[in-house]
Amino acid sequence: MNDTVAIVGTHSKTRLLVPYDDPSVDIWVLNESATDAPDGEHWVKRCDAVFQMHAPEIFESLHNMSDPKHYEWLRQEHDFPIYMQEFNPDIPASVKYPREEMRRLFEKFHQGVEQKNREVYESSMDFAVALAVHLGYETIKIYGVECEADTEYLRQREGLKFWTGYVLGRGMWLETYSGDAMFDRPVYGYEGTVRQDIEEYRTRAKELHKQIVVKKTEMEIAQEAYNRAATKNGNGDLSERLARLLELNIELGYLEGNMDTNKIYQKYINDGAEIIDPTEFEVSARNAAREFQKTEIEVHQSGGVLKAIFPAWNKTRDPKILKQIRTIGQKHLSSGYLSGFLGGMKDENIRLGAITLSRMDAAGGRKALKMAEARN
Repeated sequence: MNDTVAIVGTHSKTRLLVPYDDPSVDIWVLNESATDAPDGEHWVKRCDAVFQMHAPEIFESLHNMSDPKHYEWLRQEHDFPIYMQEFNPDIPASVKYPREEMRRLFEKFHQGVEQKNREVYESSMDFAVALAVHLGYETIKIYGVECEADTEYLRQREGLKFWTGYVLGRGMWLETYSGDAMFDRPVYGYEGTVRQDIEEYRTRAKELHKQIVVKKTEMEIAQEAYNRAATKNGNGDLSERLARLLELNIELGYLEGNMDTNKIYQKYINDGAEIIDPTEFEVSARNAAREFQKTEIEVHQSGGVLKAIFPAWNKTRDPKILKQIRTIGQKHLSSGYLSGFLGGMKDENIRLGAITLSRMDAAGGRKALKMAEARN
């Protein structure tokens, strides 16, 4: 056992940063990570322990989406422990996780009116961090854990935050190479604000402008290719040219939807409204999402018509059919651009709303917003 352990989740953003070649660091991985990956991506170069803390009906399943052969792998001989809820005679390397022995980590934690003695294990990562504390490692490194999505990862995020505090409270070193969604937050009171920063909007607009210029250049090239194909004797697959042009229309629309939203709020600020209630971002995002869904239907409808027409065009090269394709194709492209634009508006409002809420929370939440509004 070394003084340092690296506990590795599966998120691709940082899992390749693990110091596999450093023999002074023990490597622990979770669930199916160490097995032969069906997609051929063998990113775990070595491991010193595996945590498979699920119930047997899960790890024995042949319908395992991560690796259908995982149970077969578990039943093989391994020179490292596989921590499980119970020792399993069919899994030679299995070791019972010492949960009972580790209850002492929680012996001083009582919560609620009834003062129940709680244990905090929200994910396999929690079990791994807790065991590293129990075994006496001096340094814990964490990779491949983002908990960005608000699904079951929201609960897992809270567990990992608990163990972060526990580790630091024990005076251990903790190096987390992932998890910005959990910890990249303004410092309460010091960095919080309810006011919008016009310079951030201007910087964002400059970035978007650069991307828009590039996208428009790509579109011009694709448009020329489409125009050449959209003739009686045109070269190239007309359906492929149109599909590429649609993709670029959507991407350009998305960027310009971002930009339009940025300009709306810049105007607010320039007109003196430095404080924007987060609800405004939420409502704008919801309205854009509603219109986006309508436009998506139009894109699919025009796409369906074109799909039915293209075989006849490829077979006959009839000018009348080509005229239909050009007319419907233009509607298809316009709908695609609008769907991208509305999607860009929706996402930009969500992004700005999240930033505003985070800073407002650090400033004192809704109370701070009301006080700031009262002073204006």
